Amino acid sequence: ARQSVTDSGATIALGRDRSGDDVVVACSVGIDLDLIPAAGDARLSLSPDARLLIVLPERDLHPATRQLADALERPAEFITVVGDWRVAPAEQFR
Repeated sequence: ARQSVTDSGATIALGRDRSGDDVVVACSVGIDLDLIPAAGDARLSLSPDARLLIVLPERDLHPATRQLADALERPAEFITVVGDWRVAPAEQFR
């Protein structure tokens, strides 16, 4: 588990969507082949029935990442950030 935002790896959060259903959100920057397994494990430990959302810059959505997400028993969904994620307003999230 990450101890600080300066540590490498995904940042994981548990929340609720607008319908009140649990979601596990994994945020990452860069191409990280450990992202999907770590996010899947987090969902299993935090809320196994939750939707799994992966948030990353559009440029970092690599085909291998999508293949790993699709291979999960319950596939993850992607939300991408267009442009510079450090200053992206909410409308740039897709």
